[in-house]
Amino acid sequence: MVDPTGEETFWRGRHKADEWNDYGPAYKYGWESRSQIRDRQWDDRLENELKDGWEKVKGSSTLAWDKARTATRNAWDRTDNTFRTYETTDRSWRDQYKTRDYADKNLDYERDYRSAYRYGTYLRHQNPKRTWDANMENEFASGWDRAKGDSRLTWERAKLAAKDAWHAAERKLPGDADRDGR
Repeated sequence: MVDPTGEETFWRGRHKADEWNDYGPAYKYGWESRSQIRDRQWDDRLENELKDGWEKVKGSSTLAWDKARTATRNAWDRTDNTFRTYETTDRSWRDQYKTRDYADKNLDYERDYRSAYRYGTYLRHQNPKRTWDANMENEFASGWDRAKGDSRLTWERAKLAAKDAWHAAERKLPGDADRDGR
């Protein structure tokens, strides 16, 4: 799950407005390629394949591959890091979710709970200086329908898992970023 809006916001913030039309397509190419090619690492062969595809996807960008390559690679690496974070989160919660009071034995991790834990992890990384509270729960509720995939959890049930993942991700950050004592 890579949020294209979040990725665009992240990368757009690193460029002047007049540069975005050139660099935006290269970043998008990087995160979309990594999302589609999950089983490969960046190497010379992959780079040549992406180079060959750049002309087809660059749209109005005036960047030649030698300049687009860096942006594409940066977005690829950021997306790769996102996937590794989710894989780590999945391994951890797959073993732990059944011990939680909110876990329903009629629902399973892969279909129902995984997306809630991933959503909580994602939210924590997108909001590093905020504290989980009722206002945030209401704000995050609107994103659950987009993030949930096939999950049968309503936000009222998913938010408990998302909150657990939020706090687990926070414990991995240095210090007490949101000053809640955790």
